[in-house]
Amino acid sequence: MTQPSFLATLELVLIKLIERHGLDPKSFMQQLGIDAHTIPDPQTRLSTNLADAYFAKAIELIDDPAFALRVSECWHPSNLGALGFAWLSSASLQEGLERLARYSQILGQKAAFHCVSTANSTRFIHHNHRADSAITHAVTDFSLALIVDMCRKNAGDTFHPNKVRLSRPKPLDATPYTTYFAC
Repeated sequence: MTQPSFLATLELVLIKLIERHGLDPKSFMQQLGIDAHTIPDPQTRLSTNLADAYFAKAIELIDDPAFALRVSECWHPSNLGALGFAWLSSASLQEGLERLARYSQILGQKAAFHCVSTANSTRFIHHNHRADSAITHAVTDFSLALIVDMCRKNAGDTFHPNKVRLSRPKPLDATPYTTYFAC
C-alpha cells in the first residue's frame, strides 16, 4: 500500500507559515532532519508523515494554538498547482468548492472534502483522516483557513461563511476562530 502523500508545493506554504510566527525556517527544517536548501519540485509528492512532523514541531515551538489560521497570509494559487488556477477561474464559489472536493486528493490524501449544494446554500465538509490529536486540529485549522481564504480571493474580502463547525473540543480561546471566520 502506498504511503499517503501531499503536494510538495504545500511545503512552501508551511515554511512561510513558520516564518510568519518568527521562527527561522532553516533551523526549523534542520530540527526535522530536512535539507533546508532543497526546494521541492512542484510535481513531487511528499509523505504526509512529513506534514505531520512539521505540524508537531510547530505546535511545540509556537505559543499560539490557532497558529495555522495565518495560512491565509502564506499561500498563492500556484501552491495548489493546476487546482489553484482552476479555482480562480471558477464562475461561482459553488463551482469552485465542487471542483476542490472533486480534486482534493491532488492536494493531500489524509483528508477528503465533500460539497453538498441545495437551492439556498452550499455546505462544504472537510474530513480529516487522522486520529484526533493536536496535529489533526492544526491541520484542520490550516485547511479550513486556506479554503475560506480561497473563497475570499474569488468573492472578495467581505466573504464570511454562515457557519463553521469543528468536530473537536472547543479551543480554550475561540477568539482567533470567531475573528478569522467571522460567521
